[in-house]
Formats: sequence, C-alpha cells, structure tokens
Amino acid sequence: MRPAERDVVCERALDLLERLFDPDQRDATFRELAPRPRDHARIFASGAAADRARRYYEVLHAVGSSVSPRREHCAIHVFAEQAADLSAQPPGFPDEYARVAHHLAPDVAWLSFAFSDEEGGDLDLHEGLVALEDRFVWLPSPWQALDAVEPALFAGWSD
Repeated sequence: MRPAERDVVCERALDLLERLFDPDQRDATFRELAPRPRDHARIFASGAAADRARRYYEVLHAVGSSVSPRREHCAIHVFAEQAADLSAQPPGFPDEYARVAHHLAPDVAWLSFAFSDEEGGDLDLHEGLVALEDRFVWLPSPWQALDAVEPALFAGWSD
C-alpha cells in the first residue's frame, strides 16, 4: 500500500472511529460496520473462506459485538495494511494475521486501531476493520472465523 493510500484510508477510519468516544453513537456505529451479504466474497480469497467467515460473522454481529474506549482514553491510533502485506507481521497487527493472510483478498486493506491516553500509552488494540471502496466493515480476528468448527456454537454468547 502506498503511503498516500494508507493516509487516506487511515483518515477515513479515524473519522468513523472517533464516534466510539460518544456512547450515544457507539451502537449505531457498530451496526453500520456489519458486513453485507456479498462483502465476504470481496474480502476473502476463496469461496470456502468467504462462506466460513460469513457464517461466523453473522453470529458475531447478531449478538452485538463492539468495543469502547476506557475513560482515560482520548486518542486513536490507526494502522493499515493490504492483506498481501499481513504475512510480514506488520506493527499494529496480531501475529495471527500472518497465518491467515493467504485466505484474505490481497488488495483489500485491513486496519487495526488502538485507543490511548494523553501520553500515547495505555494502548488498547483492536483489529479487524476492513476498508471497502464506500465504507468499512468490522471482521475482528479472522483467524477465529476461519478456524471455527461450528459457528452455531457461539449463538448464545455475548459480552
């Protein structure tokens, strides 16, 4: 990903993620991030991976998964990489991305973000934000989606 492209996608993400600091906007923001039926085929490299991910994330989004900054957090740091570059274990991404990078469409940008305090410490890292042409979707921990034996197992689980 060229630096200019990275800057643009990070700026778009930052505009979206800043809404998470407002509790009144948080739930609506995460509803907007739910994938649409055809998104998985655009984001994953094969039909089998897309189908497995779709089943997993349908359950995850149905139970209302979200993240929120803690009281001491006042800043957001955004990291972006194309899926093709995730196998190199770039900063800001869990190592598990390297294991599943070949299952992701190579030209799609994946993002992680961290909430921090004023000094830039106390980082709280989250991952799985995916940049599409017109919007973002949230697909956290794709290795879990691809490793899932039976997504229905999680149907009763929530935070």
